[in-house]
Amino acid sequence: MITDDLAAVVLDSLPSRIAVLGPDGTVVRLNDAWRRSAAAGLAVVPVRPGTSWLAACDTAGQDAAPLRQLALLTRRMLNSRREQVHLELPVSSPRGERWVDVRIRGLSRGDGLVVVVDDVTERHGQAVALRQRALHDPVTGLPNRLALRDLIDDALEANAAVEPGYAAPPGRTSPSERRTPSPRASSASQPPTPGPVRAMPARVTTTRAPATGRPVTPGTEVPGVAILFLDLDRFRLVNERYGYAVGDSTLCAVTRRFQAVLGSDALLGHWGGDEFVIVMSKTTSSAATLLADQVGSSLAEPLLVDGQQIQITVSVGLAFVGRLRSGHDVAASPKPLGSAAAMGPAGSGTPSSDAEALVRAAGDEVVRARGRRFAQSNDPQPNQLS
Repeated sequence: MITDDLAAVVLDSLPSRIAVLGPDGTVVRLNDAWRRSAAAGLAVVPVRPGTSWLAACDTAGQDAAPLRQLALLTRRMLNSRREQVHLELPVSSPRGERWVDVRIRGLSRGDGLVVVVDDVTERHGQAVALRQRALHDPVTGLPNRLALRDLIDDALEANAAVEPGYAAPPGRTSPSERRTPSPRASSASQPPTPGPVRAMPARVTTTRAPATGRPVTPGTEVPGVAILFLDLDRFRLVNERYGYAVGDSTLCAVTRRFQAVLGSDALLGHWGGDEFVIVMSKTTSSAATLLADQVGSSLAEPLLVDGQQIQITVSVGLAFVGRLRSGHDVAASPKPLGSAAAMGPAGSGTPSSDAEALVRAAGDEVVRARGRRFAQSNDPQPNQLS
């Protein structure tokens, strides 16, 4: 027969913090690990035998949403006699924020609950660091291609979530309908049905916003998602002349120049190599065009890298989803050299609904822009700009 003294000895020998609750949520017993953590100010909630676990969670939860969730789950366990609840949550402590793993199990015959708590701060930090490395470029620290795909897809889905009375385009669901958060597995989706697309910069008389289906009056711009594809010109020559270490430092210097001109509605990422991508949400084609100009102008002055003055330029392709605006070119001068007609990734006149295809559409505009520049300058070796 297991006596109270034997149970106390067993509980006190365990390294996990353990609290035993009665059927009404009253704290019946705390083991030695819990008492020591409470003395050090590291307890999940400040309780002692005879006090209410639920009341303590409610009080602590006034300033901490995770503890309100813990109180809710405990009540559900007591009311429904569920077998187990498992969650990880952050708690404040004198040592800063700590992460704890909480498991709640029901006692036999509905006699109460056992709460088991373990500090998993180190493991949580390692997981965060792994996610950081998986989603960020090690040289520039910017979101990498994998992260950018999710960011663009998120922006596209938010763009498709329109006000009541207007249906989202085919193949798109609003963010509220998503069942899992990013990052998520990529899936094919159907592009939205486009309205008439006018060549730009010809004056637009009337067009139709594919995301809402509502007519746009002259002079009115409907917000959407813009993708700027930035390709550094002749960057390989920097690596060949100064070495890859200076090349990496140059990418970091370029990143700082680009970030200096970004607004709160734009996010910069590193697509790979000498290619960057800017994602603009809830913006207009004119705002995106202005930013493209500013990005090009940001490299007008030479970069000082490891004691070397490096002059570099950037070509920019711009795609505007739904109301697609492609083909903004930025050369060495602050002013763009031209713009192409609005078109989809395959020249079909339909906007892209896929992150990769949308970036590819903007990248194709860089290629076309360089081709136009070479034709104007009669440069016999256009590939040197890649």
